[in-house]
Amino acid sequence: MSAELSPLDLSPLMALIRIGVPALRLVGGAADYATAKDLRGLGTPSAYVLMARESAQAVQPGKPARLGSQVIDVQFGVAIALRNYRDQAGAQMEKEVRQVVGGIRQVVLGWTPDVPGARMCGFVQGDVLDYDDSTLLWVDVFRTQRLQ
Repeated sequence: MSAELSPLDLSPLMALIRIGVPALRLVGGAADYATAKDLRGLGTPSAYVLMARESAQAVQPGKPARLGSQVIDVQFGVAIALRNYRDQAGAQMEKEVRQVVGGIRQVVLGWTPDVPGARMCGFVQGDVLDYDDSTLLWVDVFRTQRLQ
């Protein structure tokens, strides 16, 4: 299958996060994330780069879509697992959250995928996805574009 028709390859971004945020023990993808049965199964601190959605911008009626002419909006997430056993309320985790999440944002917001028509990544939103006694799962969502 042609690379232009495949979903965006996020492995180059994972490599940049590994280099740019050395505090992370693991930077993985969907397969790594899927191995965890629950929050405690996630190694910490870790980040998982996950494809969220690709959607095509509308093609003008009556104009056939040609390969390389259709703009694809791409959204992906970086799920970040952090743990602090000393504080069940999460207050002491705040410093680590700010450092790790900030480091990842700095890497991602400077990245432009090496594909035709790519745009520099932009931030969409960040949310707490889950939290238990000592483990926090935070996800940042980013957006870029490419041509297909």
